[in-house]
Amino acid sequence: MTGYWETIAGWFAVHAPPCQEQLVASRGAEPSAVDALEVTVGETLPDDVRAHFLRHGGTGGVAFFEYSGLSVEGAARRWRGLGNLLAQGVFDGFVPRELAGDERVLSVWWSPGWLPFAQDGGGNLYCVDLDPPRAGARGQVIAWEVHGGPTRPLAPSFEEYLRHYRDELSSGRWVYDAYSGIFDRVGAGTSPQVLSDE
Repeated sequence: MTGYWETIAGWFAVHAPPCQEQLVASRGAEPSAVDALEVTVGETLPDDVRAHFLRHGGTGGVAFFEYSGLSVEGAARRWRGLGNLLAQGVFDGFVPRELAGDERVLSVWWSPGWLPFAQDGGGNLYCVDLDPPRAGARGQVIAWEVHGGPTRPLAPSFEEYLRHYRDELSSGRWVYDAYSGIFDRVGAGTSPQVLSDE
């Protein structure tokens, strides 16, 4: 994944200097901290997710479109917080709005099998799915929205998501908005949608 980050860093340097500064300043998590995260969530992380946290999970803050990457501690904190809400019954009766029969993601509002790795200013998340149903792929990337719940998979793995991110930035369809500090699809103003409906 190093090559993907090198291309992304090059795009940041030209088009989004503040993101490049965050990327340069980011630090990796200690292996023991990633081990502790695995204990917290009760799951072994896929190799590509573990590699991401070892590279950028000490500080977080790395840009993923309009989202900011979470540190290992931030990921655990968000995971625990949503788990507490689930246990308290806060999500009882909530129905995901964007799955519409897609059997690759559990049709629940929140699952302990979803590990956040990035969030936006509204609390929406990008998550790695560590416990998908049979039709899904362990390690697939999904989005989770405060007012909509989970979405269909964005990519079958974190590495594929990162490749897609690199390709999207290189396509020329994205710009950096210095006022709001987010990436914006030129002329559309939306985040990337599901990569595949297969």
